[in-house]
Amino acid sequence: MQEYLVKCRGKWWHFFMKPLYGLCYRRREGGRFLNFEVLLLDACEDFCATCMGDSIHIVCQDKNGSILYLNGAEGEWKRTVLLANKSSVPYPKHFSLVPVGNFLNLFYVIAYQEKQMLVHQILGVQDKPPTVVDRIAPGMPLFLAEPAVGTDIAVIYRNEAGNSGCRTFRWSKKEFGRFVPVNPSLGGQVCATLLENYGRTRYCALQKVESVRNLVYFEKTEDETFTSAVTVNLDCPKDSAPVFYREGEKLYLAWREAGNVMSSYSTDDGAKWSKPVKYMKGAQVVPVLYTLCEDGRSRRLYGFEKDREIVFYIGAGILDEQTEKKPKGFRPAGYEIEDFVKNAVAAEAEEKPAGDPAVEQLKKDFLHLKEQYFTLRRTLAEVTERIEELEHKTAGSAQ
Repeated sequence: MQEYLVKCRGKWWHFFMKPLYGLCYRRREGGRFLNFEVLLLDACEDFCATCMGDSIHIVCQDKNGSILYLNGAEGEWKRTVLLANKSSVPYPKHFSLVPVGNFLNLFYVIAYQEKQMLVHQILGVQDKPPTVVDRIAPGMPLFLAEPAVGTDIAVIYRNEAGNSGCRTFRWSKKEFGRFVPVNPSLGGQVCATLLENYGRTRYCALQKVESVRNLVYFEKTEDETFTSAVTVNLDCPKDSAPVFYREGEKLYLAWREAGNVMSSYSTDDGAKWSKPVKYMKGAQVVPVLYTLCEDGRSRRLYGFEKDREIVFYIGAGILDEQTEKKPKGFRPAGYEIEDFVKNAVAAEAEEKPAGDPAVEQLKKDFLHLKEQYFTLRRTLAEVTERIEELEHKTAGSAQ
């Protein structure tokens, strides 16, 4: 079960499916959620919600399998049919919304001739129809769509050959790059990612060893190489749905297993992980995977409902904390890297007492040079990719 918590105009909104009522929502006031209201009676369980600007955006499908787009602002909802379904049979589309700048990117899966195709669509752009990213292999999850560097979007999935990899949507070109394998020596399926500054990416994957699946952790470093996989837990179910969460110096991985929520943490930046623990719960408690959407960014946490409030297994009081202030180090979509570095340096200077001016200047110069290095490396990768495409086209025309 998955539900969405969306922050819009300084208030949290809770969206969920309720039997016999369809798609419902409720607002949070005074530390508690109010009574629910029905948004769409004929909605199916599969949906996605996010916030961009002063509006809440939802994509779902109705009982006939048609894809609907709901745009809500100040209590009024506008409904648009994105794609009608001639067969009138709904099936899971696995919707994912990724805001970039002033545009909303929608990813979903459609079935065609016993194949599953990953589709990308930019909402609100009339001259940009839906495009097929790739044919994908079955798995859980079927794909992950995450904001990458700047305004790019990283889409991770298993291709038709069963290999885990990534295609990056270059917003400046409005097109996808080539399929790049993710740690091909691992032989597992990527289940969760955590993108950080300067191109560093954390991964969690299920690695199949003989007849069991182990939960493992690895990274892609700044020089585009992958670290060795570190085992976090043995014999995980394929629907464990792991998620990352950082709390202070601890980096957490949480997942579900046999109706319970498990977690492990690392205090040495992912080198070693603690022994997994199981969170105790009452007989009536049903763990829910919540997606929290704020300022165009999303993260997922496990929790449950209690007394008209949502309690998280990791991250207590996170709704109250996020209502008061933004998380430290947050970078909204489309934010220029240079400005981000300047603001980060300024914020660090306010928090720490003044030190040696020469040392402080060297730190600033180092940050600036590091960012220049990463930008140049990324430009080189794009140029190399374009050269390979041209060589491939030239070779094809020569044949």
